[in-house]
Amino acid sequence: MNNWGTDGYITGSQIRSCNRLLLDMSKRFSFPPRLASPFIQDEGDYGKLARALAKANGVAGSNTREEAGRSTGLSCHRWLGPGHACPGLVGLRVMPDILNTARIVDDGIDIEL
Repeated sequence: MNNWGTDGYITGSQIRSCNRLLLDMSKRFSFPPRLASPFIQDEGDYGKLARALAKANGVAGSNTREEAGRSTGLSCHRWLGPGHACPGLVGLRVMPDILNTARIVDDGIDIEL
């Protein structure tokens, strides 16, 4: 993956590790395993992807970074601070995979992570 996270891939093992981390953190710090409100006013591909993620996950998009920072759930640095691409477009694109598995586990359906 390049330094901006705009190319490359994330393995299934990495996604499963993110599933476990998200669920553990959501229990420890009492936040729901869902998508945080993304910063939809971002420029270029980041804004397009943020709007698509918000629509697909049934959350309102944030119009300011401050609003995005007050939201709880799975988020990224890009939505919270300008100029930082972590986890990049590649990472943002796999958020639904992380969330879908987290929702299944959170609903009490037993799956192997």
